Amino acid sequence: MKRPASKNNGFTLVELLVVIAIISILASIILPVLGRAREQARRTVCINNLKQIGFSVQMYAQNHGWSSLSEGETTNDLWKNSVKVSLGNLIPDYLSNHVLVYCPSQKYFRLTNPERGFHNFGKEGAVASSSYYVRGAEEKSDSDRKPSAWISDAEFPEERITSHSKGINAGFRDGSARWVNGVFRKSEETWSDYWKKVDEKS
Repeated sequence: MKRPASKNNGFTLVELLVVIAIISILASIILPVLGRAREQARRTVCINNLKQIGFSVQMYAQNHGWSSLSEGETTNDLWKNSVKVSLGNLIPDYLSNHVLVYCPSQKYFRLTNPERGFHNFGKEGAVASSSYYVRGAEEKSDSDRKPSAWISDAEFPEERITSHSKGINAGFRDGSARWVNGVFRKSEETWSDYWKKVDEKS
């Protein structure tokens, strides 16, 4: 007596193609959402960094004033010409965790940047730079209506030096820090132009 032929329970080629198409559609929907969620989380970490830096600056200023933190012009350097510069003066006595001076979204001025990363801090003739730019003493605010920004990450899209895109995080003289939408620095702009734009849009 012949046994009945067993049915083939495998997927047909058409069914496999349908499944692959569905997975591709779902991935195209989910991945951008996950990317935005990750960037939002990094943006939040960046704001918290600025708040903690601001708190450290307040303690530093009680003993030393603001003068040694603000260079003549805007800078993001921590160590240059074998001396501490700007935010570098906070490390380590007022800011023990140096990771805080790096924005997690920054694509160039990172902690591990081979040319200007934190491994250069304290080295003779080397340069170490932060992700954050401190407003220069000569670039004062024209507005007395609200606290002016004194520190920010920065977008240089023409030089492909970016953090968050579509805006920046900035810290203010009153100790607050927040997102400022639609701000980036064009190559032809001066730092005074940049800070004026941050003040106007914040």
